[in-house]
Amino acid sequence: SCAVIISKNQVASPLVERDVDLLIAMTQAGLDKYGYQLADNGILIYDVSAMKKPELKPGQTAFGVDALAIANSVGNARCANSAILGAMSNILTKMNMLTSADEAEFEKVFTETITESFGSKPKVLEQNIAAFKAGKEAALDA
Repeated sequence: SCAVIISKNQVASPLVERDVDLLIAMTQAGLDKYGYQLADNGILIYDVSAMKKPELKPGQTAFGVDALAIANSVGNARCANSAILGAMSNILTKMNMLTSADEAEFEKVFTETITESFGSKPKVLEQNIAAFKAGKEAALDA
């Protein structure tokens, strides 16, 4: 389990302990550990292959994405995180939390970051980008 904070603004503290607007859970253990932090009107995006459908408080919204299946479809199970990030960008745009310009900027930053990380491994780079795009497509049905 890990925590990542995403913001357009500078983040003053790396720890969030409550009222999380968006929680991405890749495993049941992660959801069990961090789920209580989801804000009353928060959004949960979770990997349906790794956990049961979560119970939510009124006002909370959940989107299930089969990130592991998407990752396996591009040939690398370790790309599940890229798939769920693609889904996230599309879900937040559908919910009017990101503009289409924000979504395009997120995809650009994702591509730049993944290229920096895996530029020396063209196959892994290609798989991560494919998983991200497939995640965006899967979010259309979420």
